Amino acid sequence: IFVIIGTFPSLVYYFFFVYKHRQNLFKYIAIPREVRFNVYLLTIYSFLFLTILFRSQGDSSWMNLSILLVIFFSAMFLINRYLDKASMHVATFSFAIIYLIDKMSTTFALLFFILPAIFWARLNLKRHTWIQLFLGAIIGMVVGLLSWNI
Repeated sequence: IFVIIGTFPSLVYYFFFVYKHRQNLFKYIAIPREVRFNVYLLTIYSFLFLTILFRSQGDSSWMNLSILLVIFFSAMFLINRYLDKASMHVATFSFAIIYLIDKMSTTFALLFFILPAIFWARLNLKRHTWIQLFLGAIIGMVVGLLSWNI
């Protein structure tokens, strides 16, 4: 339920846009900023709904994760809207590592060795600059550290 309600509406919106505007199935299509903002906003609203839903059910662990994801996507929206395009790949990976370190085991810290490969791939594909990658890493790590308190 968590994954379906939280991400499904945004994925449908995103893939519908790509399907509607792509002429060649194998050609990359750049998503305009407005569409990206709508995906972020739809995701924020979905996780807000989940926060309310799990609050009414009395399930604090899923409610806390929903709150964290509202914070995460809100930060990504604001940074992308007013500063620069932060890397969602790096932010999500950084957040996931720190969240897993807190909730499961410190051995997940070894996954930080994969982060340079993600940086290299995003730079090599010319999808981001160094600043955008560092913005994504900072957002992911800060929200991940928030999970230790929530």
